[in-house]
Amino acid sequence: MSSRRTSLLTIIAVGCISYLLDPTPDRLPFLALAAAILGTILLPRTKKERIAGILLCCALLFFFIGPVLSSQFIEETLAGITAEPMQHWPAPAAQVGLGGQQITFRGDGRYYIATVCYWLNKHQALVAAHRIKEFSVGASMPIQLVAEGLVEELSAEILFNDDNGVGIKLADEPSSPWEQLPIAGTSEIIIGGEAEIISIHGGSFPVIVKGFLAMDSQQEKVVIERINDTDNFIGGMSGSPIVQNGKIIGFMSSTLRGMKGLAFGNVAAQAYAQTEGLMQEYAREKPQK
Repeated sequence: MSSRRTSLLTIIAVGCISYLLDPTPDRLPFLALAAAILGTILLPRTKKERIAGILLCCALLFFFIGPVLSSQFIEETLAGITAEPMQHWPAPAAQVGLGGQQITFRGDGRYYIATVCYWLNKHQALVAAHRIKEFSVGASMPIQLVAEGLVEELSAEILFNDDNGVGIKLADEPSSPWEQLPIAGTSEIIIGGEAEIISIHGGSFPVIVKGFLAMDSQQEKVVIERINDTDNFIGGMSGSPIVQNGKIIGFMSSTLRGMKGLAFGNVAAQAYAQTEGLMQEYAREKPQK
């Protein structure tokens, strides 16, 4: 037996023993592909055959590694959901205007659809529940505000743009009415209980509150799951308020790829505590006319 074949068989044997010692299913495709690549290199082949074999193995590895890493990420994320938040946030004393209205920002030939989180007053609101990198603080943009049975063309100034969302100030007071609701403290959120996501863009539908998830950005998330398979979290719903027992508990901010039935929301009490002051400060600097 040639030395190349002996080396290949030795490596395959080591891989098999390694798998037997730790028989994790996710490791099997990697070990098999590693053996295939080594076989392509070590066994007698022409130069063209080796190059073609290596490219084929790399292509197979690419198609294997995506689903495996995605599955691992989903498992780790779900394992991180807890019944208690890392930090409790109290309920603010003030009530806010309920969001859910669709806002379409227009500028530079592009448009961006988001949803209102809450209204601080008739002119100022928090939108999107995440940063929008294309937006510059201080810029003014034409917007279209869509509420139930009403479409308005307005102008908005960007007050701030951070992980909580985009703060905006409207030049004119919108005609669309909104309901005032309290924001729940984290201790009031019922894990396993039903809530409702409010959205003009994607439709309002019931969800289950799964728990809390601490993100790398130091921002707490509330995790929700749709109840009906016919309901979907779609692009443009970011910012949609999540209401439980008549109180706002969160604002939808993102979804989990590979788990389309789950969505994350910023904790409403935390988002309000970190954004209300920014809008109040702006109001003091530039009072309404």
